[in-house]
Amino acid sequence: MYLGLDISTSCTAFSVLDQNGNLILVSHEFPETTPGNFPYEEALNVSTNIYERCKEYNIQAIFIENPLSKFASGKSTAAVISTLVRFNSLISYELWKLFGVKPEHIPFTQARTKLGIKPKKKEKGQKVTDREKKEPYLNWALDKHPSFVVSLNRAGNINMFHYDEADSLVIATAGYLCQNKTT
Repeated sequence: MYLGLDISTSCTAFSVLDQNGNLILVSHEFPETTPGNFPYEEALNVSTNIYERCKEYNIQAIFIENPLSKFASGKSTAAVISTLVRFNSLISYELWKLFGVKPEHIPFTQARTKLGIKPKKKEKGQKVTDREKKEPYLNWALDKHPSFVVSLNRAGNINMFHYDEADSLVIATAGYLCQNKTT
């Protein structure tokens, strides 16, 4: 089985694929972080919770989105990037210890290319929202994995954590395809 993760300090999503690349489980964890404090304990809690939810699946490979692959120049502070890299590293290491499987970090652009997903391009002078940026990945997940379902919030919009779950599924599927040498 294959575990894919999209790690963030706001929502860490994970997906499990079977030996044929079919979706078995997709879920997320909301880390309880305190502003101004690095969430060491929460990284360990997230790792433990993921392990408890996935240990029955005999995980043979772990694929994690490279923490720096989505940052655009000038869009995030050094402190934000540093926190995300440390949080990602802690979870990566803890999952390695828990599962006994060394994680492989995959750049999101490489995963997207492997799956043929085209990112949303902005028109000159137009601003693209986070939701709009993530729509192609969510649409891919809904199209390729019929068991991937979404829920709506009170405003009638898709809950944002589903976008992170879709990202984890993109990473899991790209890792699966790379390991099995298929396109």
